[in-house]
Amino acid sequence: MELGNASRLTTRPNTVANRTVTSDGVDPEGKWPLKVDESALPLGVDGGNWDFESKGPIPCLINFYLKDIISVDTVAQTFRPRLQITLDWVDDGALKKETTAYWTGGFGLKDELLADGEPTKATVWTPGFEIVNGISDTKPLSESIQLAVIRGRPVLYDYKDMAPVCASDLDVRQFPFDSQELEVVFSSTTWEDENVRFIFAENLDGPGSFHVHPNVHHHHQWLFMGCSGDVSTNIYPYQTRYDGQKGAYPHVTLRFHVKRNPWYFIVRIVSVSLLITLMEVTALLLSPDELGGRFGVTGTIFLASVAFNFVTTDQVPKVSYLTRCDKWNFMNFGLIFLVGLENTIVYLSLKLGAGPSVSAIESTETWFAAIYIIAALFNSAWFIRPVFDYERARKAASLRNAIDDYPVKVQSSFGNILRT
Repeated sequence: MELGNASRLTTRPNTVANRTVTSDGVDPEGKWPLKVDESALPLGVDGGNWDFESKGPIPCLINFYLKDIISVDTVAQTFRPRLQITLDWVDDGALKKETTAYWTGGFGLKDELLADGEPTKATVWTPGFEIVNGISDTKPLSESIQLAVIRGRPVLYDYKDMAPVCASDLDVRQFPFDSQELEVVFSSTTWEDENVRFIFAENLDGPGSFHVHPNVHHHHQWLFMGCSGDVSTNIYPYQTRYDGQKGAYPHVTLRFHVKRNPWYFIVRIVSVSLLITLMEVTALLLSPDELGGRFGVTGTIFLASVAFNFVTTDQVPKVSYLTRCDKWNFMNFGLIFLVGLENTIVYLSLKLGAGPSVSAIESTETWFAAIYIIAALFNSAWFIRPVFDYERARKAASLRNAIDDYPVKVQSSFGNILRT
């Protein structure tokens, strides 16, 4: 583990749970004492019993579990992850001694904080953790607030199971060899950064705050390369407080780094299009003075390419700029058009009697056909060259997945943690 130099993180292992709690450079013992303070008051729904002046914001630890990347829509610039999120915080005043509660460290929640036997957002303090860049399905599929022993002590935790559709800036200029950084942004919709501080929890024997389901590693379309996250603050210009100050809200950004699997496009599209392009050489086998026959072959090949391009339109992203796939495709059309242009020039030179003889033209066109084939092959070789980068990345990812050692980078205003 390598600690960043922005501000050195303090870590303290809990030998019971084999976990590490990370704070902003302050001894975690002062913020998360392992012993429950039975004299403390409940935080209160409004946090009124927390001394913000002396203690600062209420620390809230976060863990994420990526279960799946359901879809990535490069046209709509959206993607849909399946996420499980847990947030936990200390609220000793909400606890009471309960010797029969073995799984919660001998503590239970006070009766007055329960609604139908469970704590709710209306009875206990919660961090108000909501998704920011979601455009649909932003409500959790399931959510619960519970008491549990995490990191060796009883805490309250909020569990969310989500499958939101998130807006993300996707760049497909290198399609189908593109790499994407899929972002999910969360924020507290209730508390400003002076009230709550989100902190990624670290784990000594694993990737800490980020956990990834094996299905993600074996996704048929995307290769999972790693994940990163940061905690920051964001000021919304359109929001002002009654004291005239602009409120800064804590932001948590998750980034999932993925690389597209290009083999579907190589096998289903590139190989077929290359064969169609190479078939244009057959037009040069006809006599130079048979313009109709040559144009028949060229026209058929050109229309076949157009038809194939039309059929595969749904397989390529619809964007306003040229992708790598577009450039390769236009070059193929250009080569076919070049043969048609050559046929026209040769026919006119023979008809006007101003050019070389038929035998001389046929000899020259042998070289022209060879150059055409080389150009078509070179164009396709240029196009698929990044596949070697993908294969190297795939092998590296397979090795990391085998030992559960994918790259995780956590960055916050408190410093960086980088695990490779």
